[in-house]
Formats: sequence, structure tokens, C-alpha cells
Amino acid sequence: MAEPLTRREFASLVAVGSVFSGAALPAADPAKPEKKPADEAKQPSTANPIDLIIDLVKQQYPHERLDEAAIEEVRIDVRTHLSRSKVLSTYPLKNANEPGFVFSAWRADQVRG
Repeated sequence: MAEPLTRREFASLVAVGSVFSGAALPAADPAKPEKKPADEAKQPSTANPIDLIIDLVKQQYPHERLDEAAIEEVRIDVRTHLSRSKVLSTYPLKNANEPGFVFSAWRADQVRG
């Protein structure tokens, strides 16, 4: 029987997997304009999830500094996060799995000095 992965091994596999899964996605051709339906509200299920998220960002946070270059940076981040979430969702977790860190609260009554 294979030994279970530690959290650190899993995190390193996720990091490597997200690099390769992000690299496998096709990049948009800047010379070729994207075809969009006349009324996007009628066909939300056929749209690319990345485009839907970008449209939501444009609606929720309108700003003059949110130009095409900034939108492209956001698009890259969204693509990366979506690919990481796909990798993470394939890893089975149980209720008994705890975080990989130890937290202890700072208490003023325990300060020596």
C-alpha cells in the first residue's frame, strides 16, 4: 500500500501542476478579435468561465485605470487560480484533515520581561 502524501508533498505537487496546467492553456491571439454574442446576457452558459469572471470584475469595480493591459493581468491571474482550484479539487480531503500549521495565541499575561 502506498504511503499517504504529506501536506508539504501535496503543496509541491499542486505548485508544479498549476505551472504546467496554466502553460497548457491556449493564449489569446491579440491580432484576432474575440467573437462575442450580440447579447451576452442571453447565453451565459456557453461563455468561457474566465470571460464571465472578467465581466463581473468590470461590472463590480469600474475604474479608469482598468484598461486592457490591466484586464489582461487580471485574466492571467484568474486563469492561474482556476487551474489551481481544479488541481486542488481532485485531492480527497476528510473532516479529520487539519491545517498544516500550529497556531498559538499571543497572551499579554505570559510576556516576560
